[in-house]
Amino acid sequence: MDKNNEMDSVLVERFAHGNGTVFVGAGISLGARLPSWGKLMDPLRKDLGEAVGPCTSYLDVAELYETKHSRGVLIKYLKDQLGDVRFQLTQTHELIVSLPVQRIYTTNFDSLLEQASQKKQINRNVISNASDVGFSDTSTLSIVKLHGDLDDADSLVISARDYHSYFNRNPAVADLLKVELQTNTVLFLGYSFSDPNFGMILGKVAAQSGSVRPLLYSLQLQPHPLTVQ
Repeated sequence: MDKNNEMDSVLVERFAHGNGTVFVGAGISLGARLPSWGKLMDPLRKDLGEAVGPCTSYLDVAELYETKHSRGVLIKYLKDQLGDVRFQLTQTHELIVSLPVQRIYTTNFDSLLEQASQKKQINRNVISNASDVGFSDTSTLSIVKLHGDLDDADSLVISARDYHSYFNRNPAVADLLKVELQTNTVLFLGYSFSDPNFGMILGKVAAQSGSVRPLLYSLQLQPHPLTVQ
């Protein structure tokens, strides 16, 4: 948005003609009372004690917790914290699935986008791992869960090891993402500039787009001017 809070006309036009794609981050789910990454990781930090410091990243905290307790214990913790029925849909989720797009990408584990599409009676296909890509249908909304689904433990990307090996383990998803970023105008919602997921996706864009940079938009609330630059 510009200083007058008016949407960029190019962004509106691209989406109106079906040439837009949305990436949904953790900030969108905060309205549904899901915990932030900080709150989600605080108990793990306390459990690890002196093994982690205040500047240890969420990914490294998850990695160390998994090393200490096992992958199964980490996954159970995530399901206990994020799979609760207390979390309810927001109007934002319903508006996002109603946009004229073929695919919505998300790095969230929750199923709120799926619930929103069901409520709006929108046929959807969930892609949470490489084997799901072949079932993508342009006539159906695809919800691409880049960091996996809570119902498929093997698909989850939560630790530093998962994060750094993601594209090598999921080449079909990486190819889908590459085409999306090169052909469509992308709107990022619910990401801060400090979000490592945001950085990972932008890094993928820079590595694959060469001299032709795609149109990328991000909705930010009161960001620091230097960070924007």
